[in-house]
Amino acid sequence: MKPGEGTREVAVMEKNLNAKDGSHGMSEGGASGDPAAHRFHCTEGERAAFEAGIKLGTIFHQYVGMPLSLENLSSLETAIRGACLVQPYVIEASIRIDPSGLGKKEGEYNYTTLTPERLDVLVVIVYGGSKMRARLAYDDELDYPLMWLEDTRCPENI
Repeated sequence: MKPGEGTREVAVMEKNLNAKDGSHGMSEGGASGDPAAHRFHCTEGERAAFEAGIKLGTIFHQYVGMPLSLENLSSLETAIRGACLVQPYVIEASIRIDPSGLGKKEGEYNYTTLTPERLDVLVVIVYGGSKMRARLAYDDELDYPLMWLEDTRCPENI
């Protein structure tokens, strides 16, 4: 980060955290009357980012290690997407599993498992006036399955 970058975000966070009404920048009841909003002391944008992280973490930790072959690749992508879409505030999910190197199961013990390198996941979260587009994909340069916010549309920048 270059000097001066992030200053606006810090100022907005400090303003929200120091709100005299205790709202922390969020209206009572949160987005569309969210009954859990009172437990989150953050802005709608921060809550949307939190929700995106929960969804990506769930996908990573729930499905890495699942038995995988060409025969079940498509159904696994569909199942992961379906499980993600029923979670709160998810409006879109895209799951791609790289089939490279997968063959048809040719023997009783011949299958592989889903590895982080094969996953490419996109989730779109809407919470109140904030929209987050988050991704999980393997970063070859970092040699790490990275989760990041790809695009943010918060009330301040819509």
